[in-house]
Amino acid sequence: MEHVIASFRHRATRHIEQTGMRIEWQIEDGLGIELAPRQSLALLRLLQEAITNTIRHARAGLLRIAAITTR
Repeated sequence: MEHVIASFRHRATRHIEQTGMRIEWQIEDGLGIELAPRQSLALLRLLQEAITNTIRHARAGLLRIAAITTR
């Protein structure tokens, strides 16, 4: 899962910062979660939708994205 988030993170950060919003990422090291290709795609789409909705509707100054485990 880390590689999916890492590849998305760079592009998303640049896009979000262009709107004037700040972004914070909290990605737990060694999540140890392996995703099938369809799951990776679903995760990316979920992140994209959440970011788009935040930009359009939240009027927020900060967007915080976290990926952590709750073992």
